[in-house]
Amino acid sequence: MSNEPSEPRGARDPRAILHQPGATSGYQAPTRGTGAVALHLTQLCRTCDTEGLAFESTEELPEVAQAFGQERAVEALRFALSMEHDGYNAFVMGPPGSGRRTLLRRVLEEVARARPAPPDLAYVRDFSDARRPKALTLRPGEAPRLDADMEAFVADLRVSLQAAFTSEQYASARMALERGLQQRHAEALAPARELAAERGLHLQATGEGFMLAPMEDGQVLSPEARKQLSPERLEELEAAAIVVRQKVMEVMREAPAWSREKRRLTEQLDRETAEQALAPVVAGLQEDWAHQEAVVAWLGQVAEDAAAHVDQIRADPDESEVPPQLRLQEQGGPVEAFLQRYRVNVLVSHDPEAGAPVVWEDEPNLATLAGRIEHRSRMGALVTDFSLVRPGALHRASGGYLVLDARQVLTSPRSWQHLEASLRNRHAVIRSVASGMSVMSTVSLEPEPMPLDLKVVLVGERSVYFKLSALDPEFAGLFRVAVDFEDTVPRDPANLQRLARLVGTLARQDGLLHVTPGGVARIATESSRAAGDSRKLSANVGLLTGLLKEADRHARGGVFSEETVPGAMGEVHISAAIAARRRRTARIHDRILEGIVHGTVNIATEGAEVGEVNALVVVGMGGEHFGHPSRVTAQVQVGPGRVLHIEREVNLSGPSHSKGVLILQGFVGARYASERPLPLQASLVFEQSYGPVDGDSATLAETCALISALADVPLRQDIALTGSMDQRGRVQSIGGVNQKIEGFFDVCRARGAGLTGTQGVIVPTDNVPNLMLRQDVVDAAAAGLFHVWSVDTVDDALTLLSGLPSGVRDEAGAWLQGSVDARIQARLEALDAAQAERARALQQPPGAAGLAAGEPPIST
Repeated sequence: MSNEPSEPRGARDPRAILHQPGATSGYQAPTRGTGAVALHLTQLCRTCDTEGLAFESTEELPEVAQAFGQERAVEALRFALSMEHDGYNAFVMGPPGSGRRTLLRRVLEEVARARPAPPDLAYVRDFSDARRPKALTLRPGEAPRLDADMEAFVADLRVSLQAAFTSEQYASARMALERGLQQRHAEALAPARELAAERGLHLQATGEGFMLAPMEDGQVLSPEARKQLSPERLEELEAAAIVVRQKVMEVMREAPAWSREKRRLTEQLDRETAEQALAPVVAGLQEDWAHQEAVVAWLGQVAEDAAAHVDQIRADPDESEVPPQLRLQEQGGPVEAFLQRYRVNVLVSHDPEAGAPVVWEDEPNLATLAGRIEHRSRMGALVTDFSLVRPGALHRASGGYLVLDARQVLTSPRSWQHLEASLRNRHAVIRSVASGMSVMSTVSLEPEPMPLDLKVVLVGERSVYFKLSALDPEFAGLFRVAVDFEDTVPRDPANLQRLARLVGTLARQDGLLHVTPGGVARIATESSRAAGDSRKLSANVGLLTGLLKEADRHARGGVFSEETVPGAMGEVHISAAIAARRRRTARIHDRILEGIVHGTVNIATEGAEVGEVNALVVVGMGGEHFGHPSRVTAQVQVGPGRVLHIEREVNLSGPSHSKGVLILQGFVGARYASERPLPLQASLVFEQSYGPVDGDSATLAETCALISALADVPLRQDIALTGSMDQRGRVQSIGGVNQKIEGFFDVCRARGAGLTGTQGVIVPTDNVPNLMLRQDVVDAAAAGLFHVWSVDTVDDALTLLSGLPSGVRDEAGAWLQGSVDARIQARLEALDAAQAERARALQQPPGAAGLAAGEPPIST
């Protein structure tokens, strides 16, 4: 039925409309431009009926993806995943519970299965620079095979070398080398031997050097014969010995060179022997890995290194002789530890048939993203090698998809910078942080960067996305696709059917009872309330899942006997779960209500007061929000044209609330003092409020309180109001309208004899589509015990609150006699006269008092 009034503004009895018959499930647009309009029942709560829900329970319905109303988001996500160019990473944003992670997981797994598996990643020792491990990219599944081949190579290495160095061929070569060296030494000493023989001496080599002995007739004299020699002969022999020793010393100066030559030739022999022993083994490996040029080249380096370190490989010292601090027990003895240099550190390996990887990193920090380098402690120093390099999420996801929580990446030191650098440079770098964090000496590595090819999907709130877009100049170029999940979907028959199918899908997945049509209708009504719009349904799948689980508990508890289908959840169970949830989180609401009822908090719900109104505020806890009235008062006196905002003066006002008061000030100044300064000082305050106040939804209430104080017109206390306002006096929509109405309703019902039949709430007309009130509020309205009015302007609200016309001029353009504005005009003239009198008393020109006080007058 139409809400257009035939009576003068403010004269209609709201109960006349609330008693109109009609269905409560349809949507009725708000009426505008007719003053304060009492709302019809259809506008207080748009309930959902079971018409069109043609099923016995949701068990009959086919399953549906949990992407409820997220077609746009799915399209954007698939676009990002299909783009092969750089920079098309995605930022998935939306409220928690919207099903974004479930949908993301499903789409990623589907796309990943259709893509080929990426290469394996491995690190090996770079024998030219051990501090820079060499990166290998291999075909999927090949890295473990290469490691197994090298394990077999290491196992056979000592056996092959032992066989080569115990062979007759090696023994013969070694003996020939020794004989050749001895022959060269003998030839070098021949001149000294000849000189000694000429002088009657015999030069003989000993274990400690050389010895000279006297000779006669080619025979060395015995000790007894030496005693028979004459002193002259002995003197001659001693002089000859000096000459021979000098000759020997000349020859012995070449002894270090002889040793070096022997060592060089021995090492050369050992190297050639090792190379001959390793050649067939390495050649076989190189043939097996001929398709990997990097592996073939590295195997050649392995052969060269093994041949160059044959002594370390063949050595087998007693383990007990090795100091404990030098033992690498986890790798066996010293030789086994040395041979680990020929192994392969498999960083990441993929099943060739498994498709591309999808990695969800739940705790993204620098180590889990970039990888890390582990260390061992050895003799007070931290040492490491290529085998201690560990992969990060970037390595595991390379060739596929990496999903990260945006807020956690941003709050982890250096993680965001590393992620951006990796995406920009298309490679993954691992750097050790041990040397920078430890007071001990460390040995670290600089592994060769791994090539990187992946899509990164960030999941976060819209606020994070907007801040990154504004503050990070590189963000837009790296994350070009915004996947924005809807908060709500249109409430139409198609989406109601999808909601029913979604309810059935969730029930199956979680092992819950299925839901009757009545239960689905109740869920739809609550979904619209959660959406804050009677024309919408909430897209919060998490909220729906929690409601179903809690209702299932009520249904299985057997508390209720009303069942439309045995073993299914009906409307009564859904309603019970909703009521129980509200009760669990209603402690703050109940304490506030208790304070008001007991008089601790002064809130009037009857009578009329000057400069005093009931504004409505919202508090929240545990996902539930509750409204309650808050008394706003205004005082007016002669002054410098200033509106004193007490909350702002004591730093309890947020920016939005302060903005609302300044808008109020602009409206009052433009309306009543467009050609002169306001000759007053006014003060506004939320009484008995001791915490921060923010939001502009009290602007309408504060304006009405100020005008009431200025006009000395009492306002009804049985009507609370909420609404934002612009400088032209037009009322604008606010948030939490349902909770605010219900908060004042609860106060009125709990007071004294309960509802009086005159109490109600004024809301902006723009908020009428948002009304989804509790059933007890709708029932009270239907009985004429409580009312809800919508207004378009501050004049509509003032007329209803004061019972006097507001904002009405006569034919001459003056304010209508007896109106609120006429009273204000008279009051301002009186204040002007008082100010002029005060100025004359102070011998100041009229209108200068405000400037003298240091405050600018209000003017347009």
